[in-house]
Amino acid sequence: MCSKTGIILKRLEIFFFALLILLLCASLILFAPSVGNASTLAVERCLNIIIPSLFAFMAVSQIVISSGVYKYISMPFYPIAKYVTAIPPELFFVFLMGSLAGYPVGIKLLGDMKSKGTVSDKTAEIMSVFCCCGGPAFYSGTVGLAVFGSQKIGMLIFVSVLGANFLSACLICRIKKPEGVCRATRIKFSAETITSGVRSAGSSLFTICAMIIFCSALLAVIDSLGLFRYIQSLFGLSDNEITLIRSCLEITNLTQIQGMPYNLLPYIAAVCSFGGFCVIAQILALNGAAFSLKYFILSRPFNAALSALICYLCKPLFLPDAVEAAVYKKVLVNFNNFVPSICLILMILLLNLKKSLVFSKKL
Repeated sequence: MCSKTGIILKRLEIFFFALLILLLCASLILFAPSVGNASTLAVERCLNIIIPSLFAFMAVSQIVISSGVYKYISMPFYPIAKYVTAIPPELFFVFLMGSLAGYPVGIKLLGDMKSKGTVSDKTAEIMSVFCCCGGPAFYSGTVGLAVFGSQKIGMLIFVSVLGANFLSACLICRIKKPEGVCRATRIKFSAETITSGVRSAGSSLFTICAMIIFCSALLAVIDSLGLFRYIQSLFGLSDNEITLIRSCLEITNLTQIQGMPYNLLPYIAAVCSFGGFCVIAQILALNGAAFSLKYFILSRPFNAALSALICYLCKPLFLPDAVEAAVYKKVLVNFNNFVPSICLILMILLLNLKKSLVFSKKL
């Protein structure tokens, strides 16, 4: 009886999933103009913001991990890693890169190390909690300059998110006690190490951009259905508050905040720490099945609340100068990285083509 019930429930689950896909396809056709515009803007955002800000960091981090140099880069931070955060000292580089490079980079590194057998499942799962951060350049551009006209506000958001990650590391590493490197890795640095790091970064960026475009299309469908307008009228929310809700789906919507709502800064920090469902989808796609992300997903609300608290407490240290500067001038951010990004994509394609030709000649 239980077996039959399970089969029925499984079939119902498949039926509802298929129905949902059909409804999504119908919506994409019905709201094609809005979806097209949203996808175009997403492509521009990827070419002008995502690729220029992430590619170099991702390539360098891949090279450092592949070569084994990460252990030596982590050595100067040994006292902080060992006695303050309790992060395995040789893995402190992953925390640093996850905090400075951009949302998916830290967990992507953990996934690569787990796939190579360098770290265990347990270590990767624990460190995923605090190795996710947007990076100072991202916050300064999307929030500090674009909304408030001040880099100091962007740094306030970064300090809030980084502080939450740091405190989370201090707490969870003492409870769960992550292990260090599983097996010794010898230092190997060659031309192949560099080219493989560049190729890996290019492949990862393609996945990230594809996910951003897909999530933007979904967001356009939700917009066209009037769901956000309904929520706004139902709860009496302001335009900026509904923008914060939209940002929980796709983080770059924060640039659409109007005016200079300093009272919303703790909430903005919370959204930035959460990252948005699009960022979570990118991380899931990049991680694959390397290790479980249950701790990462469960920790998002806690880290978001902690970031909001830190932002609220630190706001007086950043706000006075920022408000004074913003009264006189609000900086408009105008990204124009389209041509360099296209060149970068072509270079990655040529690099992959060259490797394929070399491989064919060997055969």
